Amino acid sequence: MKLLSREDWGKIQPKDLWLSDCPFCKIDNDYLLYTGEYFSIKRNKYPYLWEKDCLLVIPHRHIEYTHELTSEEMSSFPEIEVFMKNFFKWRDYFSFIRQSMWNRSLRHLHYHYIPGTISSSCVDAILEKNKKKTMKKSNF
Repeated sequence: MKLLSREDWGKIQPKDLWLSDCPFCKIDNDYLLYTGEYFSIKRNKYPYLWEKDCLLVIPHRHIEYTHELTSEEMSSFPEIEVFMKNFFKWRDYFSFIRQSMWNRSLRHLHYHYIPGTISSSCVDAILEKNKKKTMKKSNF
């Protein structure tokens, strides 16, 4: 299993964000850790900060947003959390998703699970940075 950088991902990313040839719709057993009824869990081939334990939870259906998940798909999340608890064991971890298309890497819903912690001060810094960008764009 070869891990590549986020910069490598940016170099190959097409303008349609893989809508025409979605890599998550293809089976890639080299990175596959778990397959449930509705979701697969894979190692991120292009992990953040070269962290080999960056995981992705990917719905089998090609959808773009969480609100498109069915109640059956949503009800399977406890099994994902059990997998994550067993996978990360004693280590802290956090998860995130992007619910808009801004800065998304592809057009197939996926959840990131990353070892470590994220503090409220980190979230505050991210929100403050985004607020400044939004204000620049809006000319406020």
